[in-house]
Amino acid sequence: MLRNRSHSGLWLPVEPVFCLQTQGQSGRKSTMTEGLNRDGRLLLGGAVGAYLVFVLLMVVLVDMPPLLDYPNHFSRIWLLSGGVDLAPLSSMYEIDWQRASTNIGIDLVAFWLGPTLGAEAIAKSALYLAIVLPPLGAIALSRTVFGQWSLWQIGIVFASWCATMMGGFLNFQISLGLALLFAAADLKLRRFGQIVIFPYRVLAFGLILVDHIFGACFFALIVGALYVRNIKDVFADRTAFLRFLLQMLLAAAAFAIPLATFLYADSALLTDQADPAGVVWKHSLAMQVANLLSALESYYLLIDVLFASLILLAVGRLRKNAGGEIHHGLLLAMLLLLLIAIASPLHAAATGWISWRFPIMALLLAFAMYLPPPLVTRRDLAVVAVLLLTATFGRTIWVAGNWYMYQSDVRDVRTALADVPAGSAVLGTRYGLWMSPSPAFSARTSSWGFDTYRHLTTLAVPYAKSFVPTLFTAKGKQPIKVKSAWIDSDVPEGNLIPITALACNNIPLNMYLSDRPDPEWRKKFDFLLVFNADVPENPERFVPGGLTLVRKTDFVELYKVSNQSWLAPQNAEYQQTCEKLLDQAKQYFSAN
Repeated sequence: MLRNRSHSGLWLPVEPVFCLQTQGQSGRKSTMTEGLNRDGRLLLGGAVGAYLVFVLLMVVLVDMPPLLDYPNHFSRIWLLSGGVDLAPLSSMYEIDWQRASTNIGIDLVAFWLGPTLGAEAIAKSALYLAIVLPPLGAIALSRTVFGQWSLWQIGIVFASWCATMMGGFLNFQISLGLALLFAAADLKLRRFGQIVIFPYRVLAFGLILVDHIFGACFFALIVGALYVRNIKDVFADRTAFLRFLLQMLLAAAAFAIPLATFLYADSALLTDQADPAGVVWKHSLAMQVANLLSALESYYLLIDVLFASLILLAVGRLRKNAGGEIHHGLLLAMLLLLLIAIASPLHAAATGWISWRFPIMALLLAFAMYLPPPLVTRRDLAVVAVLLLTATFGRTIWVAGNWYMYQSDVRDVRTALADVPAGSAVLGTRYGLWMSPSPAFSARTSSWGFDTYRHLTTLAVPYAKSFVPTLFTAKGKQPIKVKSAWIDSDVPEGNLIPITALACNNIPLNMYLSDRPDPEWRKKFDFLLVFNADVPENPERFVPGGLTLVRKTDFVELYKVSNQSWLAPQNAEYQQTCEKLLDQAKQYFSAN
């Protein structure tokens, strides 16, 4: 059996990779296998290079991609790059670095380099890294663990697109890539002993922690998993077990130094974020299935599953040959992440999509932990290559098509915001009470119906120099702070409000039925930006009075709020409509 001595057996063969043979026939097979592996490596390099170029073109050519949080991040990056010093925004927002110590990797880069490079360059660079770093990190980890390149590693590109990427979680995505890359480097540095590896882990963990705390924990988990060369060997005797414990304790000590520093600095902020009433558990089997499938999600789940099935077919073709290797420690880490995904809440402590962050970690490790057996024939090479290339590039092209289709909506938003005077206050709303828009507009929703246009209102900050209440300014998460004169209008964790809810104050905004629209919204905001203007008329399209239409486009409508006080009519028909909509809202929340 062939072992990679340079990595101290940190992988485990599932079956013998090959049997030594000396006959001429077997020699020809060995030569053919080496040729196929060389062709596979060339194909891997070409495919990954083409993927990096294609994604770069996507990022450069698209104005604003349909990623839920991206417009909000862009607007904050613009402020940090110097926009916060421009009037009238200087009277609305300010920078306070004491508000956050993690989840600020992009914020720091924007503050340091934004004035020189520009906000758009920083935002697009962060977007590009958020897409490509996780699969590149998993490829690097696979290469380091197994000591060789493999055609299989093309399939890792499939993991570029997932729920957290569709959500525009840029710092989180970048932190996953850094965790995988730094773990691969950690494995190489172990040969130099603790004098090198201990300070390296302190610095690596601390750097990832600044970017995102979930990525730092992911890095620590991988580092520990890479010590498990064989479960049986760990418990083979007392000496082996004590050696394993000592390695884990030393690694934990290295991680504890930056973690303790963070907890000490942000203890008050973490306490402020705790809200037991805000915990949302996955209370149904459907929600658990959606949770696990979040690792595959882009804009339409059926298409995602079809492309994923091609990956499974490629695995089936590869497994026809004898051999193959699985890293047992990474396998255990993957299973642990899946258990955490199932057990953790969906939302908690003013943080959303908590459980959806673990399946993508598990998927990246699932790709990295496996090295398939060598290919035997050119037919196998061709079939596997076609399956992997179709799955990865087909899915990326599908995402690119959605991005392109979405640009007309972005142009409509820009057109409407051109009519907003600087210094205004803009509130984002939408037509449609609780349900998602028509499936015909696939780029406007992700696989599970989350609206990708939710934060387009925040573009009023850079494009109209105006205040938006839903800009990310949460204490403990972002360094941007709303000044006291505007604090009563700020809703840093808010989403789009259905315009019907503004017309009827008894309509709740979410599953906490006590959460109602601000009854003072007419006094606090100058304009309403209403999305989904092209969604067909329906009974839920119940517009408040006292508004003046300023601009109408296919996707959005801009209304000016009357400066005069306006009272809702108290006639029976109006009240009955509001009561009907309230019943619909309660039914929707009880079902979802």
